[in-house]
Amino acid sequence: MKRIRVPLDGSLAAEQALPTAVALSRIHESTLELLLVTEARAAGGFETWPWAICTARNHGDYIASQADRLSERGSVVDHAMVEGRATEEICRFAVERHVDLIVMVSRGHTGFARILGGSVADAVVRQSRIPVLLLREMPLGRRIPKAALHMDRVLVAIDGSPESFAALDAAAELSDRGVTELHLVEVVTPVLLAPFNAMRRLARLDHDATQHAVDHAVAQLDALAERVAARTGCDVYPHVMIHEDPARAILRTAHGFNASVIAMGTHGRGASRLFMGSVAERVRADGRYPMLIVHPPETATSPDQQLWDLEEERDPSFRSG
Repeated sequence: MKRIRVPLDGSLAAEQALPTAVALSRIHESTLELLLVTEARAAGGFETWPWAICTARNHGDYIASQADRLSERGSVVDHAMVEGRATEEICRFAVERHVDLIVMVSRGHTGFARILGGSVADAVVRQSRIPVLLLREMPLGRRIPKAALHMDRVLVAIDGSPESFAALDAAAELSDRGVTELHLVEVVTPVLLAPFNAMRRLARLDHDATQHAVDHAVAQLDALAERVAARTGCDVYPHVMIHEDPARAILRTAHGFNASVIAMGTHGRGASRLFMGSVAERVRADGRYPMLIVHPPETATSPDQQLWDLEEERDPSFRSG
């Protein structure tokens, strides 16, 4: 990991991402890149709102002072300031600068507030092809929270898809060798004898088919865990569970193991997420855990994905889900 990007907007809330980004940059000996995007507004006055600590006249001084402060503390820091739409510029600059990770704070909007107003963090998660570490916003007191997120226990949701393998690769890159525990979690949906029964509670469980799916998932995940451990030098624990709701199962497991971060892959495509949602979106909406969110690789099979493939052991049904 060579470059870590932190988008700033002059607010104390956005600066909460800095301690974690600094800690990761030191662990991985990465360059920290600060980006301030200024958006032209039709009407003035926003700079006087309580959460705005920099105005159009001192944007340059603000981002430069942030970079100088971190440099004085031993970080390797670059900084830039651009004008445009925040989401587009954050994603564009990340690609142009070959950034490996974007660290941001989610403002915690939920329900209609998020759907109607949205947030830059939401939009970046949907559009960025670069992994995004989305941190929870902490209550602001007199000072900016200084505690960095420690990657002690990272839960990675695995379902055999390119998205989940991309999330696994990103989690492996972020892991601290010999320190981070990686928990690989696969949720097996119960196989029902009448899966399309409108009265689902009356449908009977196909025990044999469900157990076959569990046994297959256990064998695959055990083999995958061995490969991840060999690559990362971390302790890797596979977990397979049966649950009809993958999002609830992932959150329950994260709570049980006191996970530091949940890593998941997502499509993040367009407006369909507003109506149907996805497992990753539902886990993120819970709001209790920082999330490492990753889109699938541009190509069907990337070199990193090939590393996790278990071709000699895989059967055609492994990625059927």
